[in-house]
Amino acid sequence: MSDAAVAALRTDPKTPVEGSFVHDNGTIDRVAVRLKGSASFQDVDSKPALKVDFDAYVPGQTFLGHEHLGLHNNVWDASAMAETLAYRTWREADAPAPRSGYAEVSLNGELRGLYTVVEPMDGEFVEQWWDGPHGGLYEMTRGCDWDSDCTCWELQYGGAGYDAAAVVAGCEAVARGRLEDIADAFDWTRLLRFLALERVLNHPDSYSFNLNNFHIYADPLDQKITMTPWGADSTFVYVYPPWNLSQACEPVYLDVDYSGAYGWLARWCEDEPDCRRQLLDEMEGLAGLLESMDLAGQAASTHERIRPYVAVDPQVEWSLADHDYQAACFVDWIERRPDEVSAWVSAQR
Repeated sequence: MSDAAVAALRTDPKTPVEGSFVHDNGTIDRVAVRLKGSASFQDVDSKPALKVDFDAYVPGQTFLGHEHLGLHNNVWDASAMAETLAYRTWREADAPAPRSGYAEVSLNGELRGLYTVVEPMDGEFVEQWWDGPHGGLYEMTRGCDWDSDCTCWELQYGGAGYDAAAVVAGCEAVARGRLEDIADAFDWTRLLRFLALERVLNHPDSYSFNLNNFHIYADPLDQKITMTPWGADSTFVYVYPPWNLSQACEPVYLDVDYSGAYGWLARWCEDEPDCRRQLLDEMEGLAGLLESMDLAGQAASTHERIRPYVAVDPQVEWSLADHDYQAACFVDWIERRPDEVSAWVSAQR
């Protein structure tokens, strides 16, 4: 980016500026770059999370077929693995979630370190998970839930089948509060899996607990609504706040019992006997999934792969010893998690 573009991001970090995207196989000119994040926000001179739009100035321009790309800075996750493994588990459970990977990022030749690359929630994501004609994908708005005004969510993408009133059926079903109506308005299997995974993966900054980090898709083909995860950098949380690295390697925040859940559907499912029974069944099945996909082994191999990049990251807030400690906790936690979830579910029946 030009000096003027960098200066503009210091003043107004969320307004895109023009730059060039240099990657292993070449350069893509005229891309839009802005800073992103709320609790994870860092300024352009530190380790900023970035959103890159490849088609903002050149219609149809893409990188590896993608019009957008998110570069997340992992400042809330000393293991640098939470997003990658959480989204992978969601997808293994046939629950819509973004793909992710890693990149070593430099800005104007200055190394900013290891980033998690996250697939954006856009039309390409919708096309990957649902048949067309495609409907509307909405981003959450803080304070907006199914028992409030259904027009308060922000439209992220509208396909050829988009209907602005499509989510109203969900709010109407919630207003009636009957299991049969809610099960008819939502993709019921995926809704249960969404709520169950937020618990099994211990996601405190989620819809269920914090009314945060989710998207909504309204499918015009079957008139069903699906909720999808986002902001998974605090999943598997066992240290909170994340900078308190002196704590024992044990979950200390929320864990699996989301009593007093924030999201309306999560509270309702806790209180509705048949929904709660199905939710517990789903949690037990997901505990088995963690074992069958060897998530602990994947965590160990991911740590081995990214450790050399953490070691030379000039902007990382953690020492390499902190990173190794968190990664070891991560592996240990996941190894124990299936038995913990199964035992908790058994105690609730």
